[in-house]
Amino acid sequence: MVGRSAHDAVTPLSESVRDVLRMSRLMEDGPMGMQITNSGFQFLLQNAASQVWTVLLQYLRLAELQNMDVVEVLNFLFQLVSLQLGRAYSVEALTRNQRKMLGELRDFGLIFQDERDERAFYATHLITSLTSSSTQSTERSTGPSELTTTSEHGYIILETNCRIYAYTNSPLQIAILNLFVHLVSRFSNLVTGAITRNGVRQALMHGITADQIITFLTANAHPQMQSRTPVLPVTVTDQIRLWEQERNRLHPTQAHFYREFGQRQYFERVYRYALDIGVVLWANAEKQQLVVTRQGHAKIAELFKSQRPTNNATNPQPPAQS
Repeated sequence: MVGRSAHDAVTPLSESVRDVLRMSRLMEDGPMGMQITNSGFQFLLQNAASQVWTVLLQYLRLAELQNMDVVEVLNFLFQLVSLQLGRAYSVEALTRNQRKMLGELRDFGLIFQDERDERAFYATHLITSLTSSSTQSTERSTGPSELTTTSEHGYIILETNCRIYAYTNSPLQIAILNLFVHLVSRFSNLVTGAITRNGVRQALMHGITADQIITFLTANAHPQMQSRTPVLPVTVTDQIRLWEQERNRLHPTQAHFYREFGQRQYFERVYRYALDIGVVLWANAEKQQLVVTRQGHAKIAELFKSQRPTNNATNPQPPAQS
């Protein structure tokens, strides 16, 4: 999560974490393992409190699918939120389901247990901060799922030539940058790279939008860049949007092609009806040709039957799908 320490060890994901990530569509299985989705990138743009609430809501759904007592799960979560940070609590009074939850919430970083002594557990700042006054005041000003526009802990410097310098050693932050940045070198507390066309296109293929990339760079910009207006160089933001437009120039759409209506009057009736219901993609009145969406084909077919001429006129040819 965003609140993860830069010195935390990276451990493989547990099955419970994988289930929550799949259920919430934050990640999905791909040919190279689990990969981030568009919703997952939006999740990374949120603050830590919003991330925790998202995880807890999805965890409740998972608990319900596992036939766990939802009331017991909620009661235990409310107890955890109200615990004191840094104080040890015994696991002896917990029920079997609560101990199971303890292990799963530990995988999310909401609970800490010493491997040498699992008879006690500690609530981490991620879950205790949900009810703190600082979190509440922040959510009142920015909303529970909105991204703050400024950051006192920004670490990214972006130049007009698309060169990027990230003053961080966090594996999470570096992994996020690697989604759309071509990393060149890495030092103890500095990562350098460049925003390239191939890097941005690769991110777009995974469902990440240009606006999300720009929002992420703006929110995590270095304090020296935050004082500028605009925060990011206009040449870079425009170039990122142009790379997105290159990919979005053509949109394949399933459609049906109508031709050879036989009678002009019959074509005009069908054409007017298609315009009224908003399913026309293309039309040529001179050649009596019409292209409609796949959704509108069923309604057009019904009109074909009701408006079919009965005076021995040539019946229209069945539509061909393109």
